[in-house]
Amino acid sequence: MQIRRLLGGILGTAAMLLSTTVGVQAAAPTANITIAVSGDAVCLLPYNTNDNLSFGVESNIYQGLVGYNGQMQLVGELAKSWKVAPNASSITFYLNPAAKFSDGTPVTAQAVKQSFTWLLNPANHLVRTALYSVISKINVLNTETVQFVLSKPFGAILPTFAHPAGAVIEPKVLAKGVNYLCANPIGGTGPFVFKDWVQGDHITLVRNANFWNKAGAAKVASITYKPVADASARLAGLETGQFQAIYPVPNELVQSLKGQPGINVQIAPSNAAWYVALNTQVGPLKNVLVRQALNYAVDKSTFIKVVWGGYGQVLHSPIPPADTYAINAGNYPYNPTKAKQLLAKAGYPHGFTSVLWVGNSTESIYAATFIQQQLAQVGVNIKVEPMDNASLSSAIFSNNAKNTLRMNYTGWSASTGDADWGLRPLLATSSWPPALYNLAFFGNKTFDSYLTQGLNSGAPKVRAAAYAAAQKLAWQQAPWIFLGVSDNIWATRSNVKGIVVREDEVPIVYGAYVQ
Repeated sequence: MQIRRLLGGILGTAAMLLSTTVGVQAAAPTANITIAVSGDAVCLLPYNTNDNLSFGVESNIYQGLVGYNGQMQLVGELAKSWKVAPNASSITFYLNPAAKFSDGTPVTAQAVKQSFTWLLNPANHLVRTALYSVISKINVLNTETVQFVLSKPFGAILPTFAHPAGAVIEPKVLAKGVNYLCANPIGGTGPFVFKDWVQGDHITLVRNANFWNKAGAAKVASITYKPVADASARLAGLETGQFQAIYPVPNELVQSLKGQPGINVQIAPSNAAWYVALNTQVGPLKNVLVRQALNYAVDKSTFIKVVWGGYGQVLHSPIPPADTYAINAGNYPYNPTKAKQLLAKAGYPHGFTSVLWVGNSTESIYAATFIQQQLAQVGVNIKVEPMDNASLSSAIFSNNAKNTLRMNYTGWSASTGDADWGLRPLLATSSWPPALYNLAFFGNKTFDSYLTQGLNSGAPKVRAAAYAAAQKLAWQQAPWIFLGVSDNIWATRSNVKGIVVREDEVPIVYGAYVQ
């Protein structure tokens, strides 16, 4: 993501060969795993993270009160149980008394309160503060019980706490500040601890020998993430054993990899919706007819076949089918004739020029080039401008007065699995950068009211109706070129097990082991 982000991946010290076969039950694992991914991290503080691959690194180090496992099932992490008020106005968590931070300090209700208080402090300017802004008060009921009181009913509160940004961080390390913690992810409770990060080269994590949950203890000695933007280089490293896993696997290379001995290719559906965000506040893109025309100008089925190798499905809503309350909101069939008619009706019979921002990975540039060629057929001439992750993130999240974004190829998967987090961060008026990720700068009061209705109720029928109306309106207004829902594709050496890429595109590596 870029935001959703294929911003890229992270890490690994120069890759290491597995020299020892270690069983699942090994008491002192010595195997080292290197996973090559498509880019580097931007920030490894969960409260300030925008991309899923960074969340993947953090998932080894930090835990939340609740979270999602590799199958996107909500599970308790630091909390052994919880209770949501009937009117969704509060949520109470009961902590596991065995939970400890990596230095052995117990996880208490007071520590949880301090962690979230720091997250909510506007002075810290954290990108994830808005996710939990509905919290008005945090009550420590006893050492192991903490209650979050909400400023208003919030039907999505439980999946919101399961978001990767809901990590609990040891209070005493928070004093080191945002910049330090972005580069040095410490103070967690997870099965691994941070060793080092050489930007552009690797991030290395080592096994937490004192992990509080012995059943979930790490089965390898270290995990190294290595950013490799070139897809062919990732593949070559896997083939030689330099890398024990790679993500993503280029779609066009899946078949050739499948036939190779010693390599396992895995394909699973995602909840990642991919699109081109169109800045609705500037130039021709202010006109809804222009935006609809661009949707008719791009052959989505061919995009999936050519760019993704057929590994995906056409998007028929701002959110993918896997998200709660998703509907089929409509269709923009490929029709360049209609696209030209709409452009002429909008006052652009000869088209216009614009700029498409994109990440610098092989896959992203290939996708952007396809879109460029499609739009050229209806007279819309696009300059594709690739950027590295840090530069792209900085450009995207500048405020509207300074933001020069016109179009951005990106994707988003709701890490809560709920329609709220699939719609509100991307399309609500309050979510314009730098607050959140409304890269289309879409602003519609009726749409916002539907989101409010969905949040202000814990009743599934009420929420379903509100989010259905929101999806239909966004589809008609076309703030994006709606593209598709991608499959997740990753590969490992055959003796490496336990690595999965979750439905929300977060690579889960902490369960890895070597046979």
